[in-house]
Amino acid sequence: MTPGMTPDPGDASRAKKTSTRVLTIVMVVYAVTCAVNLGEFWPFSIYPMFSQAGNTWHRVVLRDVSDSGAVDWKSTTLEDLPGEPFGAASVGADPIDLANFVSKTRDWTPERIEALELQVFPRGHDGQSILAFRVSGTLIGDSVAVVAKPVVVVGAVGNILSPELMP
Repeated sequence: MTPGMTPDPGDASRAKKTSTRVLTIVMVVYAVTCAVNLGEFWPFSIYPMFSQAGNTWHRVVLRDVSDSGAVDWKSTTLEDLPGEPFGAASVGADPIDLANFVSKTRDWTPERIEALELQVFPRGHDGQSILAFRVSGTLIGDSVAVVAKPVVVVGAVGNILSPELMP
């Protein structure tokens, strides 16, 4: 603008409309991205201790129940889990992927159970039967209440889904 000229009031109005439109588009894209990824979108996935502090958490625990006989499908504590610990990494399974698979699956179809078996036993099961527990922790006052729910047995005995999760 040259000296002596008055500013055009339309310039400020156009700038405001443009900035509002850009901000709205950014917020919509961000909201959609977070919604389809169950909240696991940067920066939240990098620092969950800040964004999800105090929320209930879910993980998976695998137990070798080959010698345990019948499976008890009741929820239990970590101290009372049946069988022996089974390390997913020992068979080449990624523990983080496995935890996400078990903790986020809601509809256990035969295909999903087979996918879990292939993830736990990529090279065959050698007569082992593995019981997957969905472990949840909830903040109660100053402590955490931890509950382990049996989800599925995979391996030598076949694939058996918890009666509670059957459709």
